Amino acid sequence: SKKFIESKKFKSNVIFFPIAVSNFNGQLKVFIDELYNQDFQTASSVSILNKGYQSEGTIVNCSTLKKVMNNCNLKKIDILKLDIEGAAIDVLDKAFDDNIYPDQIAAEFERPPGLINTILFLKKIYFLIKKMKKKGYILYRTREIDLGCQIEILAKMTTVKNFK
Repeated sequence: SKKFIESKKFKSNVIFFPIAVSNFNGQLKVFIDELYNQDFQTASSVSILNKGYQSEGTIVNCSTLKKVMNNCNLKKIDILKLDIEGAAIDVLDKAFDDNIYPDQIAAEFERPPGLINTILFLKKIYFLIKKMKKKGYILYRTREIDLGCQIEILAKMTTVKNFK
């Protein structure tokens, strides 16, 4: 991601932070998320899920959404898009614990490998959706068939005005 961003010419209001968003501040081990590419310098996707493609992983810096917002002096998030390869559930749980409720959320939740991990994943999804509904979100599925048990949602806070 860092190499890609550095190769582009963005407007001055675009700020890139070379960190992973997580449910804690510190360092996080990530793994290559591709079977055929085992080089972190050229991989297009990394994940917190170790699928066995590269067992040793690599360490990256990570921050909570609250810390990112504080560093950017942000008080509110209008739209939060999370496609962060295995970390979205924990990031959203932590954001809600920190009283961060974006107006709209687009998120993908990836199923981890293994039966026990899949059961825990589904349990976490259940409680996250329950929490979101309790806080006033309306949830929408973005596709009917979830190949590989990946779940994509759109969530809109009910107090947000409709766009025309």
